[in-house]
Amino acid sequence: MASIAIILTLYAYIPYIKGIFKGKTKPHLFTWVVWLITTSIAAFIQVIAGGGMGAWLTILATLVCLIITILAIKYGSKDIKRVDYIFLFAALSSIPLWVITDNPAYSAILVTGIDVLAAFPTIRKSWNHPKEEVIVTYGINIVRYTLSVIALASFSISTVVYPLGMVLMNGVIFAVLFMRRHIQH
Repeated sequence: MASIAIILTLYAYIPYIKGIFKGKTKPHLFTWVVWLITTSIAAFIQVIAGGGMGAWLTILATLVCLIITILAIKYGSKDIKRVDYIFLFAALSSIPLWVITDNPAYSAILVTGIDVLAAFPTIRKSWNHPKEEVIVTYGINIVRYTLSVIALASFSISTVVYPLGMVLMNGVIFAVLFMRRHIQH
């Protein structure tokens, strides 16, 4: 399951990255900066909590977030609103809570919550500019995070909450993109 999820991760982000270089996909920098930070933290939590091969997906996702964050600096959405700063601040201000939390389960819940908050600028952008995101990427993410849960070596709040949160978050973005694209046609 982990191997399939890893292949799906690569498959999901190839069109996303190609779209960035073609000028069609415009990642929201604020979202991807926070996702880079939180995905790194989630990977660390999963590794220390014994996630085994299921944690490899989160490690790979961290590398993908790094690449897209770097690309977003030059090619990302310039449509940054006041509300985006609020979500960025809320997400980043939650990180010290994670640091002082001595419990991996609480940490996983906090990191997942931060990730979900960070998605709001992308959700807003997806609502306003649905063609600037790759819907297939979010659909594949739903499948790959589901597979990563199945592939976990140990099941606990510390290892499961993050990938389940990502299934939900990617599902919301996918639904927004699907709705908005069909409304516009």
